[in-house]
Amino acid sequence: MAIKAIKEQYPGVNVGQIICVSPRYGLMYIVNPKAACSSVKLLLSRLESGDFEFDIVNIHKQGASLLPTPAQVGWKKIEKNLNNPSCFFKFSFTRNPVARIVSCYNDKIVKQSASFVPALKKSAGYEDTTSTDLEFLEFLKIIQTQSVVEMDQHWRPQHYNLMSELVDYDFVGKLETFDEDFKHVLTQNNCPEIATVSKNKSSKKVTRLTVSDVKQNELNIINEIYKRDFELFGYDK
Repeated sequence: MAIKAIKEQYPGVNVGQIICVSPRYGLMYIVNPKAACSSVKLLLSRLESGDFEFDIVNIHKQGASLLPTPAQVGWKKIEKNLNNPSCFFKFSFTRNPVARIVSCYNDKIVKQSASFVPALKKSAGYEDTTSTDLEFLEFLKIIQTQSVVEMDQHWRPQHYNLMSELVDYDFVGKLETFDEDFKHVLTQNNCPEIATVSKNKSSKKVTRLTVSDVKQNELNIINEIYKRDFELFGYDK
């Protein structure tokens, strides 16, 4: 699969940032934000380096990972192995769309409101774009009007993040069964046993919304935005 074809079919996806490779164990992970991506990047860094004690606050910061960049691996090699048969085991993780958008709201709209809310309000034509308050229903209504290309990767549909129509996956696990599913990745590729971790757990001090708080009208919007994710990845609406 040519990188050019991926960019044409999935504009807005930064291929250089979403492909993580562990050449040591032949693993290729496609990043899906808000679905254990911090944990997977950290675990792959530990595997690749052999330093099982390695830890860092922000694994997404440039240069923080101990994995080689796609350029260092070689783009021709990356392209060749996005298809099957492949010498890389290609995998990713998904998450229940309701839980994922709630997590996104708590993290990006509540915790990091100054970075995300003004721009969202401006795109939606709000007169007051300086306020950083944005209720969950308002947030959903705004992103409901966005095209998939306009969406931030953290709330963009997962099938788009995974480039599911073009990438031949060997395994797509679920955050809900992360320990079991990541162990499957390890055993399928003769990797050493490694304890899983849970990065970016929500803090009670900043989290103000839970899945049980989601109202029916909000759920209807979520079902509309993420209809294909529910269907493709087998989540119950």
